[in-house]
Amino acid sequence: ERGSVLYEVAPLGAFRVVVLVDERDVAAVAPGQTGSLVLAAHPGEPLPIRLETVTDVAQSGEGATVFRVEGRLEQTPE
Repeated sequence: ERGSVLYEVAPLGAFRVVVLVDERDVAAVAPGQTGSLVLAAHPGEPLPIRLETVTDVAQSGEGATVFRVEGRLEQTPE
């Protein structure tokens, strides 16, 4: 439709990862922790991430209570 956003461009060096963590598992998650992100398109290439924030407020998602966890990629993929 005319005037609609066709696409958005993201900076290549600043990818943000957002994960919804079930309330049963959120106690094991904290800012500063590191981990790996595995994408379905590249299952053999785990990407290192560092967690930055965990929300204090839970949100309801598909019948479960989940917490929003944000992190950043440690390395930019090719």
